[in-house]
Amino acid sequence: MEGIFFEVKPRNEPDLSQNGSRSPTHTPPVKVQDKPQEADEELEFQYILHLVGSLPVHPLTTMAMLPWVVAEIRRPGDREKPSRRASLPARPVAPVPQNQAVRLQVSASCVRCILDAGPGLPWDPLHHTLLFEHRPHRIHKLIHNSQDPSYFGCLIRQESSCACYVFRCEDHFKVRAVCQRPAQ
Repeated sequence: MEGIFFEVKPRNEPDLSQNGSRSPTHTPPVKVQDKPQEADEELEFQYILHLVGSLPVHPLTTMAMLPWVVAEIRRPGDREKPSRRASLPARPVAPVPQNQAVRLQVSASCVRCILDAGPGLPWDPLHHTLLFEHRPHRIHKLIHNSQDPSYFGCLIRQESSCACYVFRCEDHFKVRAVCQRPAQ
């Protein structure tokens, strides 16, 4: 008899061919889940900090120049008056609030800084303003001051502009953890 031949096996028997090996055409069923498992979820760390301020800097700013940039940001006074700094990039960085409580969210896919509206308040886009969101590879340098360990600076490089942000942490022991987290 010619045609299509089907071999029917009972369900309680294992899928074995005549020589005792597994059939190469049969693969066990794969479960498809609508939601990813909790192990696949991205781990995110949140830090409550104070944003001291920020300045746009030249894209060629080096690590040796950063302490002076951080000191300029921390210095009280009018930031609008002209200074003797080198010319800034053509596309300036948007103004950032000074001395504001912020929430720094660090994960493997992004680093996000959001104005903190206060404890216990639900998410509201009118109160929780996104200051910046960058991929971790855009954070070029993180420095902290050994003289005042509660402050640290963050240099973020984009294609055509750079900015330096200075944060203050209430617990100076957490500064090292914050500085090491994007690298991990």
